[in-house]
Amino acid sequence: IFIILKFQFVNYIIVDKGVTVVAAFRISHLITSDYMRELFMFFISLFLLNLMGAFIFLVGLLFTLPISIMAMTLLYKELIKKVSFQNEG
Repeated sequence: IFIILKFQFVNYIIVDKGVTVVAAFRISHLITSDYMRELFMFFISLFLLNLMGAFIFLVGLLFTLPISIMAMTLLYKELIKKVSFQNEG
């Protein structure tokens, strides 16, 4: 779980900033290092939200999955603000 939390934003960084895979792993490590407890609680809350959606005959996932994806994207946008990309590549 620690590795998933640490590197969950690698794909976002590659698509958003256009950096290499190695740089994306390094940046993901950098932006998540101070927020592991908060990221774990966020991960658990999204898991429970999607689990409730699955209990409603799987139709609830049509609503909970997009909400989860939007929440992850907003979290990424907030965390990435503290990184400068002048020398990345």
